[in-house]
Amino acid sequence: MGKKLRLEDQTVSTRNHTMAEKRAEQLAIIVTTVNHLTTEKINTTANMQIKVLTNLVMSLIGVLKEQKETQVNQIKVITEMFTEQINALKAEVIEKIKGIQTQLSNI
Repeated sequence: MGKKLRLEDQTVSTRNHTMAEKRAEQLAIIVTTVNHLTTEKINTTANMQIKVLTNLVMSLIGVLKEQKETQVNQIKVITEMFTEQINALKAEVIEKIKGIQTQLSNI
């Protein structure tokens, strides 16, 4: 029939089982700690990256605002320049028209 286990064999088996459970618990604690530290490190890294990206975006917005102001000023200067040129050309055309009218009236 079946082999009978001796009390000593059962004790060793129980002792080994208890030691294995303790080792498993220790490993579980270590894994949990490592996972927690890894999660903290990932969160810290992500937060740093978010701060860096936020600062870059804020800098970019500042640069874009400056460019916008510069372009608005350039448009004002160009508009004034063209307006002066248009007015000068109008005055020249009016003078030429008067000259032509004078010549026509003398005919």
